[in-house]
Amino acid sequence: MDDRKQIFSSKNLALDSPTLDEPSLADAMAGIAADKSIPDSRCRHWLTSMRSLATGIGRPPESLPCRLIALRHNINQINPAQWNWEAKTFSNHKANLKAAINHFMEAQNVPRRGAPFATEWKTLFEAVPGQKPRRILSGLARFCSVRDILPSKITEELVTQYFRHREITTLQRVGVALEREVIKHWNECAEKVSGWPQRWLDLPDLPKKCLGAEWSEFPASLRDDIEAYLANLARRHLTANGRRRKGSKASTVATRRRELEAFVRTANSTGIPLESLTSLSAMLHPDVVRPTFEAYLDRSDGKPKGYAIDLAWKLHSITKLVGAPADSVACLEGICLLWEEARPALITEKNMTVIRAVLMSD
Repeated sequence: MDDRKQIFSSKNLALDSPTLDEPSLADAMAGIAADKSIPDSRCRHWLTSMRSLATGIGRPPESLPCRLIALRHNINQINPAQWNWEAKTFSNHKANLKAAINHFMEAQNVPRRGAPFATEWKTLFEAVPGQKPRRILSGLARFCSVRDILPSKITEELVTQYFRHREITTLQRVGVALEREVIKHWNECAEKVSGWPQRWLDLPDLPKKCLGAEWSEFPASLRDDIEAYLANLARRHLTANGRRRKGSKASTVATRRRELEAFVRTANSTGIPLESLTSLSAMLHPDVVRPTFEAYLDRSDGKPKGYAIDLAWKLHSITKLVGAPADSVACLEGICLLWEEARPALITEKNMTVIRAVLMSD
């Protein structure tokens, strides 16, 4: 009898079940604690290291798969100084975890790459010529194998459910881009691999790059003003203080464009109609600037962040360049001076704690 059939039972698993489809680190800890063949001191060290590394990763052992391949990247991201571990202690924790997982896998006959393929999926994958398609599609195949879902039953909704399950139960990345990658390789296999189910899946739409009005919806006169300002920024020009400076890099111009567009969208989200923003001067009017920066303030729980503080100074310089009315200049200057006092420290206290730990230890 194959023990893996019991370990990876599919009888009670729903499609969107939040449970792991394989033994968890908690299962391994329970198995090791009950294993009388392991000396007490070794068992104690193994369990301590497993609990410590789960804490370092930031997830309970019940939600972590009992596989070194799945845990390796996140363990390597742990900063031992943050947990007051010496380098040797961290190394010992990793060695103990590896030994514990290998012992548990050998004792329980657990596959090292997760749930095994069902016969239908295994036959399909043997015909896939490249390594990359097998790697991209293997997670979906194991997800379906555990739930007794045949390759011919694959749908776009099933792919979405797989990624929803992956987000809840694993440490792997998720997102529309990865869903599209899986579907692209599925369709490519359907076209090129003999015996692959002839089911072409539709790609999900990519999310909008921005929330709110598109650039094309801005008033034409405002777009012309912004384009003229950016063109001037890209060549040798005079600053708001009358100094001559060389043209800004393309990356700087692109960043300034995104900042201005974001400011207009934020202003529009506060109830200011786009039609009223007919120029840069109109965009920088106090009746627009005040509610817009209040919106930035609300997003950061009443404390201005570095982005908003820098944006206020940039808009203040633009008011001088475009000859905006004096009240517009004074309004932005007041915001700049007030918010500059709230500029956050360059290094956060959390990072300073890590730096102190490194400098004060070996």
